[in-house]
Amino acid sequence: MTEFRKNNFREEVIEQHGVTAGLPLFESANKTLSNKTQSRFDAAPKSIPTGNDAKRLHRVSQKINEVQLNDDCQIVFDAFAFLGPSTNKEVSTYLKAMYPEPKDKWEASTVNARNFELRQYGKMKASKEKRVCTITGKIVTEWEVIQTENAS
Repeated sequence: MTEFRKNNFREEVIEQHGVTAGLPLFESANKTLSNKTQSRFDAAPKSIPTGNDAKRLHRVSQKINEVQLNDDCQIVFDAFAFLGPSTNKEVSTYLKAMYPEPKDKWEASTVNARNFELRQYGKMKASKEKRVCTITGKIVTEWEVIQTENAS
């Protein structure tokens, strides 16, 4: 990239002044590499996978293959499947009644996070219209299951 900028600058100077004198440092882009250096360059890896690439590929493979949900995601998925189209707060209230211990395990924010994961996996979607939540009385998004486990 540096060579490209230098060569563009060189061409601009030649256009302005009509002279190439004083610009010998910018002609290095025309040089060829030695055979040894060229062979080492050709043999070198062009990209090295990093930890982030491996994580990204793992997520993609999870989306492509059958998804193995973690325990919390599976519980939230089953609750949405059992209750039908419902809000995060309604599912939170249901799960608090079903699993009273630990006390703060099934807050609405936890259900919201698991709902987000399920949407990334393509297992949940928003219903067409918003409605009034039976718990909070606010107008909220209603979520529904797209597919069920073991659907055949």
